[in-house]
Amino acid sequence: GMRDAPEFRVERVAHSIWAVRRDVESLLQQTGFTARSDGGLQASELVGRKPLFELAVGTDRFVVRKFSHGGLWRFATGRRFSDPLRPFREIASARHLTKHGLKTAEIVAARARRSVAFGWELDLVTRRVEGAVDLGLLLGRARRGAVDHHVVARCCAALGDFVRRMHACGFLHADLTPNNVLVNASVSNGAEPALVVLDLDRARIVERLSEENRLDNLRRLYRFIARREERDGRALTRTDYARFFAGYDAGGERWKSDWRSVASAHARSHASHAIGWRLEEWLGKKRDVREK
Repeated sequence: GMRDAPEFRVERVAHSIWAVRRDVESLLQQTGFTARSDGGLQASELVGRKPLFELAVGTDRFVVRKFSHGGLWRFATGRRFSDPLRPFREIASARHLTKHGLKTAEIVAARARRSVAFGWELDLVTRRVEGAVDLGLLLGRARRGAVDHHVVARCCAALGDFVRRMHACGFLHADLTPNNVLVNASVSNGAEPALVVLDLDRARIVERLSEENRLDNLRRLYRFIARREERDGRALTRTDYARFFAGYDAGGERWKSDWRSVASAHARSHASHAIGWRLEEWLGKKRDVREK
């Protein structure tokens, strides 16, 4: 797959696989971040599901995402993975989105290093997206009354349109949540929402999106949002959900049926998912630390 990305230099040695953009390699070298070293890695104030770190060179800022298992798997395997190619597949996923006019964070490096114990430790380096906030944080601020509701309403419609365009090019995001979508901070001052999708790990690109795949992707997003709404308080109205589904359906023919299908599936599965969430939180004392 890296043969299709000539802007990257790829290095394979006994204990690491390293791909780095040729035009950024010298900047990363200045920070000491290489195929074998983390260099001047600093903890990031950005909040995400995975551990996030940063590198800075002058005005250039890069985000380093260290892969970690989600759910109950993280208690058994920590940060070790059996598949060393996962971060490199994100490069192909990002190229696909960019080709179809959808924005994602610019990937500048990917790395897999053999763990002393077993498996691989994986990292992905992206250029930090400046002047943006993730939609999860925006909804948290809306719950506190710190964001006007018309801003939330416009973001719901924009997110629906963005997901429609992802599905139109056969792209299935594996962890589609508001936390993984950035919007320009200027949206609060009346600017049009401009969205950027993050964390393309395990994304799938299919030639033709089936109804099952399409609705399942929407259900996952709906489930995450509904869970946060139930746990943290309401930031969204029924009209906001309608705006999302109408934005997703450019033709205006199926948005109501999509909404009914997704909402009813969520209601049926809610109890079993709730048990899993409670078990995960109990085992890991897991709590989303982003703003409410």
